[in-house]
Amino acid sequence: MDTLRIFEVIIYSMINFLPFALLSLYHFKNMFRFGKAKTILLFSGLSVIQVIMGFTATFSAGGLTAVVTTTGYIIYFLFYIIAVKAHPGKILFVLLVYSNIGNLTVMSGKCLENMLFPAYAMQRNRWTFSLCNIIVDFIILIPIFIYARKNFTPIIQDKKYISSWKYIWLIPGTFHVTWYYLLYLVPLTPTEIAINPINILFLLAINLGAILVYHIVANFMITQTKISVLKEEANTYKLQQLQYKNIEAKIMNARRAKHNLRHQAIIMSAYLEDGKLDELKAYLEKYTHHFDSEKSVIYTTNYTVNSIISYYSYIAEYNNIDFDAVIDVPDFLNIPSEKLSIMLGNILENSTDACSDALKQTGDESNKPFINIHMKTKSNMLFLNVDNSYVNKPDTDSDGNLISTKHTGLSIGIDSVKEIVNENGGIFELSFDSGICRTSVIMALQD
Repeated sequence: MDTLRIFEVIIYSMINFLPFALLSLYHFKNMFRFGKAKTILLFSGLSVIQVIMGFTATFSAGGLTAVVTTTGYIIYFLFYIIAVKAHPGKILFVLLVYSNIGNLTVMSGKCLENMLFPAYAMQRNRWTFSLCNIIVDFIILIPIFIYARKNFTPIIQDKKYISSWKYIWLIPGTFHVTWYYLLYLVPLTPTEIAINPINILFLLAINLGAILVYHIVANFMITQTKISVLKEEANTYKLQQLQYKNIEAKIMNARRAKHNLRHQAIIMSAYLEDGKLDELKAYLEKYTHHFDSEKSVIYTTNYTVNSIISYYSYIAEYNNIDFDAVIDVPDFLNIPSEKLSIMLGNILENSTDACSDALKQTGDESNKPFINIHMKTKSNMLFLNVDNSYVNKPDTDSDGNLISTKHTGLSIGIDSVKEIVNENGGIFELSFDSGICRTSVIMALQD
């Protein structure tokens, strides 16, 4: 190989790699695992590997080209797994989308080369091919970037719906399998396919259809994000209502006590004026015994957790439910307070509702319903277990999701809990056995 040929292959390799790699990285801005210097070093190493792959693919034939290309994809994916802190499905989605667009630009570039430089068209990766690829990249990638920045970057940056990314990458993956078959498994060579403008128009139509599908997926994800925000706001508002009712009840109790205290003071003054000290002492003992002096129980020094637990302990006492809580968590948990209160509040609301229903249906106060809570942290993990009694097992749909007993449709509270647990890569389990409902949450605390 002469110097010009080496230079041609290097230029082709970088043109076929850099634009798509940089566009892919753009969507993961602010999600890099390492600092700027280390990320640039890793990217430089990936660029060198891609140039080596370009040389190998240029001077290989048949099945070896497919093997080299597949190896390049695997190395490309591993770089993103190492350098980017994101769900693997999310990374696969972005890489496969741009890989499919890259295949279209390469085929279009070869078609343009055949029109402008037919003498070089049947040769591999000449300077004419690189020039035509640059022209096609400007025509295709600029509008793609403008569109993707507006529609893809927000859902890539969003940390919700981690479970959805397990499957969404299969959409561009299906189109990628089609490309792989077209480029390597049909009797014609990629060059023979590309030099026919009719084939390029057909491939362009397929890619436009793919982009339409991606657009629908992006809109679906954005809609789900909005629904999630509304659910969180609704749950927060509901919790605020419960807290307001608690405060309102305490205010009414205080007014009632103040009203009663005036009458008690009159009786005690009469005993005192008549010199009936023994009777006054007996009356004070009786009054003190029956006075509704609510004790303030501190379950934990974590303000959010203690507020939720204390509130539901009050609700349990009011409804004649045995309530026991063993809490071992630090003052500060790396979970937003609103999410922690939504998760814990929804679980305990369901537990108290189940116990209240059980007491109403059985009417047996000797066999009191119960709620037992165990919550602790260990090795940057949060463990929560809530056991409560119930009478009637709630209905579920075909996927095992709880059906609400308060409104039509699924249980929004449990759905919100699952969502928060999934966001933190955790595990949520709900089981019903022998009159005991067991709710378990295990999840990592955020960095």
